[in-house]
Amino acid sequence: MVLDGVILIGGKSRRFGSNKANITIAGKTLLERTRELMHTALGTPPIIVGGDQHSDKRSDVGPLGGVETAFEISSADALVIVACDMPGLSAELIQYLAKHPSQSTVVMPRVNDYPHPLCARWCRNAKETITSALDEGRHSVRELLTRLDVTIVDASELIAHQINPHQSLFNVNHPADLAHYQSKYRT
Repeated sequence: MVLDGVILIGGKSRRFGSNKANITIAGKTLLERTRELMHTALGTPPIIVGGDQHSDKRSDVGPLGGVETAFEISSADALVIVACDMPGLSAELIQYLAKHPSQSTVVMPRVNDYPHPLCARWCRNAKETITSALDEGRHSVRELLTRLDVTIVDASELIAHQINPHQSLFNVNHPADLAHYQSKYRT
């Protein structure tokens, strides 16, 4: 299976107040850190969707538009897609998703009953369903997942593979989230 990595940096960062891709932790922006992790984990530079790199094909449709754009840029069979706002993302998690044996359309972690579709492996056969949903004005990633074959990777499975799901999937939406992350994980 040919696989590409994708970083989504779209969004308006309304809750955070500034562009989350530019948050600096330990001397690197989240975008720089995520780009390096993806490159290390997958062996090729990731595609960056949003910002100055590749603009979303459709504006104001949320992350689903970024996923659609990523499939249009890449010719790979599958994409490991991550949002740029996870400061604890690990190369081990990226590799685990990339190499997961499931043949499902989406392979996605779930922690505390919360799914993480923006840190998941998406197979190319999802693109038609994504495009149809967007054409119909449906922008919800969670709603789309009900229309796809999804394999859930629970926290216990990640822990069994020495991946800390709470740290790796920690999402920063507000400045207080960043402060909490830095306090909890000493960055």
